[in-house]
Amino acid sequence: MPGNAMAAIERIGQNYQATRIIVFTANSSIETAIQALNYGVTGYVLKGSSADDLHEAIRVVHDGDTFITAGFATKVMMAMKTADLRRRTQAQKRLSLREEQIVRHLMRGSTNREIAACLDITETTVKHYMTMLMHKLDARNRVEVVLAAQKLNVIADGGANRGMSGRFK
Repeated sequence: MPGNAMAAIERIGQNYQATRIIVFTANSSIETAIQALNYGVTGYVLKGSSADDLHEAIRVVHDGDTFITAGFATKVMMAMKTADLRRRTQAQKRLSLREEQIVRHLMRGSTNREIAACLDITETTVKHYMTMLMHKLDARNRVEVVLAAQKLNVIADGGANRGMSGRFK
């Protein structure tokens, strides 16, 4: 198909939701297949499939189900499960407002005592949050908490742009 097939699929999926789309392609990219399925494709048939497979795809999609070329379907399903697991893991790593505040102070190199004073909480409470942050971010120390938070982009206000000079205890 000349032009951007994915853009066409996306437009059809958005504007004609009752329309069922079968992609017949030589493209065996798992990412492309997942993108097509997310845009509303209900059939993904690889060129090189038998005529029987193509007829089966038409019948299955017509009946309201989804068809993906055998063998390739397993790869697509595994990739989708992995992506879903990754999303759920990321969701579990979302920080509370207080955890974000503590990470911001860590990025400045603040000690537990300084964090406690700034946030008007006890040092024991800061230590509790540190334990929770290390567990949640799979970190072994303060520096790893900061690095994990930066890597996950969990600090929304750009605290990572501040220098990390200072103490890490």
